[in-house]
Formats: sequence, structure tokens, C-alpha cells
Amino acid sequence: MFCLSCGNPLPAGSRFCNVCGAEQRTRAAVGDMHGSGGNESQIFELRPTMVFILAGYVLAALIAIGAAALIAVFSKPFWLVLIVAVILLAIPGWFHIKRETEVYRLTDHKIEIRSGLFSRTVRNIPLSSVQDVTTNASLGERLLGIGSLEIESASDEGKIFLRNIPTPAKYTDVILDRIRSRN
Repeated sequence: MFCLSCGNPLPAGSRFCNVCGAEQRTRAAVGDMHGSGGNESQIFELRPTMVFILAGYVLAALIAIGAAALIAVFSKPFWLVLIVAVILLAIPGWFHIKRETEVYRLTDHKIEIRSGLFSRTVRNIPLSSVQDVTTNASLGERLLGIGSLEIESASDEGKIFLRNIPTPAKYTDVILDRIRSRN
């Protein structure tokens, strides 16, 4: 059994995760949530990391403060500072919204990728069709503890990418363990 929030292993029958403290839904509740009648349990659900978005907010705030100082030096109206700040904070805000609309979920039967803000795309990959799971991380990503998973399936679509996830090796192991337990 794995935590539905962080993916860490849990003792059988746990109601809460020992690592992140998230409440664990029962197998029947998860099955009802997905309309499978209790035959499917969720192993983990995650979103891309917030590291880059938080860095974008900090950078935008610093630039806005610098712009405010420049505007004050040149005796320009204060409303210009507000306009600059709103424009700068809208950029990481957009990426934050996009992050919230992308969800990666592993159940005991499939990998599900949900994405989209105004229109929704749901991609379901049966675990039986997964051929390979690869972890990719650049040097900077490795230093931050994030990376991407590349899942190769037997479908016509080919490769699936789970981008910018925390501790990708842990999720690779969870997916591969779930595939091995099905065989």
C-alpha cells in the first residue's frame, strides 16, 4: 500500500501517511470515485513540482520592487508600479494555473494523465501495455531533486512524459513494482 499523496509505502490498513500526514481513502472510496465499482485502487497522484513556479514568483516580485524604485527615482505615477507588478506576477501565475490542471495518477491497473484548463484531456495507459520507464534529470534538476519520467507503451501514441516531478526515481520504482506485481 502506498500513500495517495506522496507515494511513500504505508503499513497495511493505514488511515494516514506516516511521512506527509495525508488521509488515505479506502479502496472502495477510490473505486467509487473513478466509477470502477471498487476494483481499482489509487497508488499515487501527483502534479509537476512548484519549484520553478515559486522561483518565478520571487523573480517577478524582485523585478517589480526594482521597477518601483526606478519609477520613484524618475517621479512617475504610482499606478505604473501596479501595472508592472500585475504584468510580472501574471506570468508565473499562468504557469501556476497550468500546473494545477495537470495530474498524474497511478492505479493498480493504469497510468492516467489529466491535463487541460478549458478543455480536458484524459489519457489512460494500461499497465499491461507499459514497456519501459525511464528517469531523466539534468544536473540542475538533480540538484533540486526533480526530474521527468518517460514511459514507453505499446500503444500508437508511443512515449508518455511525466514532467518536473519530485523524486522521479521513487515513482519509477513504484510503477515498475506495480507492473511486476501484475505479471
